Amino acid sequence: MKIAETMSICNIERSIYEPLGIAKLRTICKLDPVKDYNNVDGAVIINDLIKVAMDVSIESLKESIDNVQGKTGDDQECWLNVAMTRAARDKVVSLRLKRCRR
Repeated sequence: MKIAETMSICNIERSIYEPLGIAKLRTICKLDPVKDYNNVDGAVIINDLIKVAMDVSIESLKESIDNVQGKTGDDQECWLNVAMTRAARDKVVSLRLKRCRR
C-alpha cells in the first residue's frame, strides 16, 4: 500500500513502476516523497530513481538511497549478529538495553 501511495504522490503511473518488481520498489519507497533531501524534493528523487531502476542493481539503488538520506561514513547502517546463550542475553544484553531506553 505504501508503494502505491508513494507513486501516487509522485504522479508515477502503475504501468511505469510495476515492472520494476517489489524489492526495488520497497527500496525506493524508503524515501519520503514530501520530504526535502539536501534541498531536493523527495518526489523528484523518486522519479529519477524510477527512471533508472530497471537498468541498475538493487545494491546500487540502496547505495544511492543511503547517500540521499545521509547514511554514509560513520552514519552508515550496519548489522551485528552475535551468538550467545539465552542466559547471557537475558542477564546482560536485555538489562543493558532497558537501561539505555530510559
